[in-house]
Amino acid sequence: INLADRPYFEGLFAGELVTGFPLESRSTGVKSAFFAVPVRGEDGSVRGAVGMSLFLDAWQAGLAKALKLPPQLTWFMIDRDGLTMLDRDAAFIFMSVVTDGGPTLREAAMQAVATEAGEIQYEIGGQPRHGIYRKLPGIDWWFVLAQVEEGSDTEIFNQLGLRLERVQRGVQAVLTHLDRTIVEALTPWQGRV
Repeated sequence: INLADRPYFEGLFAGELVTGFPLESRSTGVKSAFFAVPVRGEDGSVRGAVGMSLFLDAWQAGLAKALKLPPQLTWFMIDRDGLTMLDRDAAFIFMSVVTDGGPTLREAAMQAVATEAGEIQYEIGGQPRHGIYRKLPGIDWWFVLAQVEEGSDTEIFNQLGLRLERVQRGVQAVLTHLDRTIVEALTPWQGRV
């Protein structure tokens, strides 16, 4: 398959990393996040690339199972452009909170991607939601954990903070594992290109 027309291709072959680029398979329609590293020859020029796609539906199912959140809490991850990369409900993967979300969700998302961490408030279906967010290290994705049903704000935010710390460590562990796997896959190729 020729991937030269993919938006990440030119940057990758100019030596840039690709971290979590959203794409939908042309042959299967599977939604995934693409990660890639350039492979350099002895002269330092880019001779190729090694990449991998994380199937988002499978990743979402694994995270949802691992998080074991009560029904009054929900979660999602957005990229810098406000595209939903993962969501408690897999049907929302690749939904743009900027163009498809309501005005309060759009405003909350833009607030989140402008900072590393904080609290947001937004509305869905006329119901207010309170949440906290944090940027994931090493990737331009923000994890949001939000209250779905009414409850004590203090109690919910305390729960959110504890859960967000646990979730962030788990997500970061997955990303670190992926980094290590890519490096291990590249090691045998060093000096051969």
